[in-house]
Amino acid sequence: LPPAARAMFVLGGDGGIVAARPETAADGGRHLARAAGLASAALRRAGFGALRRGIVEGADETYFLRVDVTLTLALALPPVGGGPARARHRQGRGHRVDHVGEHQESVMSRLRLGLEMDGSSRGRQVRDIVQSLGHLHAVRGALLVAPDGFVIAAEMPPSIALEPLAALAATLGRDLEVGATRLGRGAFQTALFSADDGTLFLAASRIGFVVTVAEPQANFQAIRAALEEAVTLIDAGWMPAPTAS
Repeated sequence: LPPAARAMFVLGGDGGIVAARPETAADGGRHLARAAGLASAALRRAGFGALRRGIVEGADETYFLRVDVTLTLALALPPVGGGPARARHRQGRGHRVDHVGEHQESVMSRLRLGLEMDGSSRGRQVRDIVQSLGHLHAVRGALLVAPDGFVIAAEMPPSIALEPLAALAATLGRDLEVGATRLGRGAFQTALFSADDGTLFLAASRIGFVVTVAEPQANFQAIRAALEEAVTLIDAGWMPAPTAS
């Protein structure tokens, strides 16, 4: 194993385990194989081609995947501090990735203010959040899908079939959540899966999964930051009311 790795998997083209280190980690490899298959189907549905690489972030562990025609290599590493989006958030609003990231952060901040001022219009706010994600630089579309596949809100071009993509994304999100729980790796947080012609981002929220599909030239850090902000806003708007004592 590489020094920092907790586990390593080599998966065959059929999803079977070719090798696992340590051998007791094989269950994690099977979980990743299923997730990779679902992600590849979602990427193809979006018109991006076959899966090439992926990152799956949980509360306690991060998985990195590299995929070719016959084999998939996956490494499990300690959490990376929440990834670039969270790291930038901790550094404060004055830090910017670039002018695209600054614009996206400004959009999400305005949505946050609106949500704080008018908590009764949660449905409209969710639609606004998804619409803003879909209009970000190099993002082709965005949606919020419930765990059962119901599309809550979407901003997707006609060239992408919404319902099939939403169903695959919901299945992928559920699988990542269940797998993380069964493996004791902490709650699933975010994932990205890339193909030659684009990337699919997925994040878990209180009411479903937030999904964006982006062009190859997209700024990953800026989109992940906006996606994280969107999840924060959605979760804030759908926070359960406190029970009376």
